[in-house]
Amino acid sequence: MKKILKVIGIFLLAIVVLITSLGIFAYFSAYPTSMLIRKLFEGGIAVEPTNYAEIVEKVDITLDLSYDSTEKSNTFDLIKPKNATGKEPLIIWVHGGAFVGGDKQDVLEYAVQIAAEGFAVASMNYRLAPEATFPSPLNQLGEMYQYIIGNEKTLGVSADTLILAGDSAGAHIVSQFVMVQNDPAYANQLNLSPVMEKGNVAGMVLLCGPYDLQGLATMMGDSWIMNFFAERLAWAYLGDKTWRTNGMLDKMSIIPHVTKDFPTSFISDGNKGTFTEDGMALRDRLRELGVPVTDAFYDISVEELQHEYQFKMDLESSQKTMTKLIAFLKGI
Repeated sequence: MKKILKVIGIFLLAIVVLITSLGIFAYFSAYPTSMLIRKLFEGGIAVEPTNYAEIVEKVDITLDLSYDSTEKSNTFDLIKPKNATGKEPLIIWVHGGAFVGGDKQDVLEYAVQIAAEGFAVASMNYRLAPEATFPSPLNQLGEMYQYIIGNEKTLGVSADTLILAGDSAGAHIVSQFVMVQNDPAYANQLNLSPVMEKGNVAGMVLLCGPYDLQGLATMMGDSWIMNFFAERLAWAYLGDKTWRTNGMLDKMSIIPHVTKDFPTSFISDGNKGTFTEDGMALRDRLRELGVPVTDAFYDISVEELQHEYQFKMDLESSQKTMTKLIAFLKGI
């Protein structure tokens, strides 16, 4: 009996030591939290429209193409209308996932629906944090663009009418990227160089993105759980535990730095557990600057819409957003 109790005691002690070790690791490193969040993002949340089988017949899909990059995860999917001319407006899409997770696969059904309306969509992967830190995703987006313009004939696309799109973290990435291209002062703040001429981006699609990181840092104080996770996600992406005080917080916020040269934009977000206020604030600031903005926001009394709601095509609001989005894209 004593031997059994001793074995049980050793087993319980081992569990306590393991849990304590993991807790210490998670406290002193952004890696464990990042891997947990990455796991949660696996599989995406998209819900296909009821007529998706008909829609997918209208497009050609090429998966897992590669673009030249200094980083890993340099793949993209290309979705084009059947019998494409090669002159369709081109959308480069950057997926979300809190900078540490997500995959281009999460966007595929949505990209198919857009491509069926007469657009070429290149949905890209990029190396995730913490394995790659800022500005790696921006650099890879630039590499993706350069690869496309160098291979337009082979790919059967044209970047003459270029639209950048992103959801969640991807919306932040494409916003920051276009600001680097159009605003030399902002590019200098980030120590980055543009890869295209100012004004080359004809339009932006920004869905459920965080655009005011100063506000995020303030909001974090309301919950120790949110504080813990958000602290480590920002640490993972920026590569610095002192991100709140090292001067990067303001530079990484989109709203304070947008100018009148920001492209015409489509902005949407849900109304619960997401960045609604950020989206509305960015919309309002752009309109103050004279930038044309089409928006899609819905009162929670009509329909409760969580983060990345737009991918759930069984929701009435998501269907309305898709209709507005297609009209916006066709108007560029």
